Amino acid sequence: MNMSKHQEKYDLGDDSEDEIIASVNFETEEITVLKHIYFKCTGCALCCIENKIPVTEREYAKIEEMEDIDVSYALESLSPILIPQRVISDSNRIKAYLIKKKPYSHECYFLGDKKMCKIHPVKPFACKMYPFSLRPDHDEAVKILIHPESVCQFIFDVKEEESNTEAIVEEIISIINSNMKEM
Repeated sequence: MNMSKHQEKYDLGDDSEDEIIASVNFETEEITVLKHIYFKCTGCALCCIENKIPVTEREYAKIEEMEDIDVSYALESLSPILIPQRVISDSNRIKAYLIKKKPYSHECYFLGDKKMCKIHPVKPFACKMYPFSLRPDHDEAVKILIHPESVCQFIFDVKEEESNTEAIVEEIISIINSNMKEM
């Protein structure tokens, strides 16, 4: 897809409503697109370098089961952090750990050669969602937004006919549903 002149790197600005791209009602399965964007991951791995990546105990256990993956030094600390609940848990907070960064490069511990994720088949929910995040709206609804700390340079404002927002939202719904089945 060729990017036209009107497309610019997504700018979060000061208005938090500007970052919301869609709303989803899980009860009715209704998707409301609020902002037309185009996003496609290019595999630059900037998100794996710039972000702190949380992993739940359940996710960490899946990583431990992978062959040829040494997880003995993968966590920053054995002390968990509590992250705010989004959509995937009934509790107010989710206990998680932060994945360690490699010295000097500051890359995620699991980022391998050629910027390929060594744990891609079982990567954490946070990685699957990035550069998007979720915000509960009301009852069965959730807002999908550009992650407030996004470092991704490949999110563009576009005209409706060039947008892939609905496809992004459908993929996010699939990720959420898959994650809920695993819980």
